[in-house]
Amino acid sequence: MARADIYMKGLPLWLPLLFGLAFSFFVNHRILAEDSEAVGSVLQLDSRGRLLVSVAVEGHESQYPFLLDTAAEKTVLYRTLVSLLDLEAIPFRSERVFTATGTRSVQVYRVGSLIALGRELDVPEMVAMPDQLGVEHYGTLGQDLLRGKRLIVMPTAAFLQDPEVSLPDGKWLKINGRPVGRGAIAVEVKIGSLTLPAVVDTGSEITVINGPAFEALKDEMPTDWIEGTTGLSSAAGSVQARRLFVPALEIGDWRLDEQSIATAQLPVFRILGAYHAPAMILGADVLLQSNAIAIDFAQWEIYVRQP
Repeated sequence: MARADIYMKGLPLWLPLLFGLAFSFFVNHRILAEDSEAVGSVLQLDSRGRLLVSVAVEGHESQYPFLLDTAAEKTVLYRTLVSLLDLEAIPFRSERVFTATGTRSVQVYRVGSLIALGRELDVPEMVAMPDQLGVEHYGTLGQDLLRGKRLIVMPTAAFLQDPEVSLPDGKWLKINGRPVGRGAIAVEVKIGSLTLPAVVDTGSEITVINGPAFEALKDEMPTDWIEGTTGLSSAAGSVQARRLFVPALEIGDWRLDEQSIATAQLPVFRILGAYHAPAMILGADVLLQSNAIAIDFAQWEIYVRQP
């Protein structure tokens, strides 16, 4: 009898089946990680450089662009989409929503589910906000649909992963973060000698530091670091900001040289409890300089794929 036969005789009959199942799981696991981009939401940028993803509402075939906003607490519709889809308002139901300008009472509508980010997301009901002037989208995808999941933003698509699934192929740089506010992720960013907390905000077209950060930096930055003024849009309306040139941003081990950012005392800093201490909003202008980015709302960290 061959040595291999002797060994096989001593093994339980179910062991080869277990090996087969394990191998199948590994292969499917890798395929899911590698092919998720193909089934995610189509990704595009609006005229301000913010991330828009395609979303379909249950019972309707058409897809509509939504702002992908990792700093927004809640997913909302705009009233234009409510009218287009003839959504049903829930009688005598309103909800108070927290915004940068305070709380407001808004109507609640029956939805069922959203098809977005490569998933069918269970959303029995949603609130509808007034349309924002000049926007190019029909709603906002916020943290309530991202919690406990990993958001992957690739060059052409965005999709959700479960945290235990492998990241797509490539070399990924891990950057530790922590939860802040009502469910956002903050990482540490270093400018010169100043290290400040930065909220990861794909809904912001530009990276912004607040007044205290500007004051802390102004003595060590180049004399020509103020490049002029620019207008920023926020929930509180248009805000004038100063445009700044900084030699580098260091986000963990991810270094970006010669960056143009802005400084303004936005209302969102007060919401985050960072109105009087140095802080930053890390916007899409910086985040999209990566080859791809993963924002993990389960482990409170981000990953940047290296070229």
